[in-house]
Parts: sequence; C-alpha cells; structure tokens
Amino acid sequence: MNDGDWFFRDKVLLPGEGHSWAAHDHAIVTLVLHGRLDEGLDREVQSCSEFELHYKPRGLPHATSTGPNGVRMFLLGVRDAALEDVEPPEGDRPRVVSGGARAARALMTFLSVAEAGRQRNGPPRHAIRQLWECLKGGRDGELRERPAWITEVRERIESEQGRRSNLTRLASEFRVHPVYLARAFRSHYGHSIGSLRRRLRTDRAITRLRADATSLAGVALELGYSDESHFIRELKRETGWTPGRFRAAASSLGRLE
Repeated sequence: MNDGDWFFRDKVLLPGEGHSWAAHDHAIVTLVLHGRLDEGLDREVQSCSEFELHYKPRGLPHATSTGPNGVRMFLLGVRDAALEDVEPPEGDRPRVVSGGARAARALMTFLSVAEAGRQRNGPPRHAIRQLWECLKGGRDGELRERPAWITEVRERIESEQGRRSNLTRLASEFRVHPVYLARAFRSHYGHSIGSLRRRLRTDRAITRLRADATSLAGVALELGYSDESHFIRELKRETGWTPGRFRAAASSLGRLE
C-alpha cells in the first residue's frame, strides 16, 4: 500500500535475494520478524537480526542481502512531506536498535499502520512519531557527560538484566548514599534505576514470550514478578501489549520455511 508520502510493506526475501547498490527518496524503518537482513553501507555491513529495528535515512546508497534463512520484515517508507515536523532518530544516521520492549511497541505500531492502510485512512503521522521514539536514544537519552562511577552503576544493572539488587548495597559498593545514587542516576540518564530495571526485565519477558510456550504464570515467576497480574500490568505499561495478546500476535506472523 502507499499514499504518496509513505508506504507499508510486509516483505519476504528468500536466501540469496536482495538488491545491488541503490538509494531511495524516502527514509525507511524496518522491523525484522524472522531471519536476518544485511545492508552494505559504504565500508561496513550493518546487520538487523530477528526482532530488531533498523532505520535508514533517505538518499543513503546501500546494498541488501539476507542471512542463510532469508528474512521476513515489516517496512515503513516515509518521504519528506511526512517528516516536516518529526525529528529523525540520532541525526538522520543509519541505526539498529535491539529487540525487547522497543520492538514490541514497534510491532504494535506496524500492525496499526497495516490496518490504517486497509481502511485507507491516510498517512499514519502518529505511527511515524511512535516508531521514531522506539528508535531514538540507544540508552534512553543520556543528558550530559557522566562520571565513570555512574557508568559503572548502569553497566552493573544491565549485566543483571533487570533482576532486582539491593540499592543500599549497590550504593555502599560505590561509596555513596542511596538517595544520592538514585538522584545522580536520574540526573545523568533522565530516568530512574527502577525504570531501567523494568525495561530490562520487559526485554527478557518479550524474548521468553516469543521463544516458547511457558505459561504466563511460569514466565512471571521466572522473571521475578510478584504474580501473573503484576506481570500483565507491567508489560502492558512498558509495551502496550498484554502478554497473551503479544504472544498471539507474534505467533500469528508465522516463520519462514
């Protein structure tokens, strides 16, 4: 489907398919559903793997190829007129964002774009904004140069993948007061330690929901949610999906044979 300034495609490329060097007159956001997409960009190859988001600005020469199992992907192409008041991510540079919560939010947006296209509702400006937000800020908008110890705190939390650690013990390890640690972290990253932990845990939950048929109660227990209801509320707040709806939607997309 297309409407002058934008188009949406649900696209499949088999192993070995792709195109030689070309440039497009629209920016493209891609969500890889299955397989892998490789794009040659000057002297490097940028790969977008399963359940990752890729952004490519307009006019960028590139060549594409697929991984050994081909690729299935959603693409939204946006021309200039639809971008006039929407800020492209990261200064209009090529960009790949890993999956988890952001990819789940993007999937919901892509499905709404597909429905809008079927109903011929016109260019999905709200969807463009939502996808841009999913792509922007690889580390949630770092605000200023950070002291080394704050970076180490973040790396420690990320290494724990959202598992809750004792804030007092963490503060003691870095020889600061817990209140100061919490305030400094928010000042330098623009969000709280708790917010980061919730996003990291959501990323793990999305991976589990896509990977197997473990019950929702089982996933909630494994990831440390207090109960299934807590899991449902938090996933919906972080992604817009309930666990059951997300699992059903992801399963319905099918896989490449």
